Amino acid sequence: TPSQPPPSRGRRKLGNFWLFASHHLKVIYPSFSPSVGTVSPPPSVGTVSPPSGRTCSGRTCLVEDRDEKPIDYKGPDKKFDISLIKPWLESRQGGIDHPIWAKITLPCIGCGTCTYLCPTCHCFDIVDEGNLKGGSRCKNWDACQFAMFTVHASGHNPRDTQSKRFRQRVAHKFDYYPDKFGRTLCVGCGRCIRHCPTDMSLLDVLETIDKLSE
Repeated sequence: TPSQPPPSRGRRKLGNFWLFASHHLKVIYPSFSPSVGTVSPPPSVGTVSPPSGRTCSGRTCLVEDRDEKPIDYKGPDKKFDISLIKPWLESRQGGIDHPIWAKITLPCIGCGTCTYLCPTCHCFDIVDEGNLKGGSRCKNWDACQFAMFTVHASGHNPRDTQSKRFRQRVAHKFDYYPDKFGRTLCVGCGRCIRHCPTDMSLLDVLETIDKLSE
């Protein structure tokens, strides 16, 4: 009779893997049988029969039956009143010259991480690019936290400090945008808090404003 061809490389690899897996399964589950390919739980794991009034399809229940009670989930504790943020920003007290902005933004390095990770920030810049053969007007993604964002052609910068730029970001989200579109420009995702290299927190800023507005 002709000899059978040798097993393919893939079949040899599968067989070696099966031998390796069988050895370790025997160590973990002494009752493991490679010929059958079934695993029964070790003696240390106890099982209970299905509770009355409940069936377990295809497997044995491993947990005890408990009375299911509705969970009254009230959400996290309220840390600030969002309705107080906008009036304070519009008041004279919440102006650019308030000392709280310099104190809040002291750790800020103006890297723009918070704005680029924010799902609602949409600042941009318009730049004319080209050469002798032609040109185009390009809309580039930008960030209001950069020092060059508001620099005029004359060289004047109306937001020449980081405290002014950060106040603009807060006011845009909680004052200017709600005035135009009726929605707060913050979804509460926490990306700006998690990825800030200096651990600044917009939540802490809003809590501070909430206390100042009282």
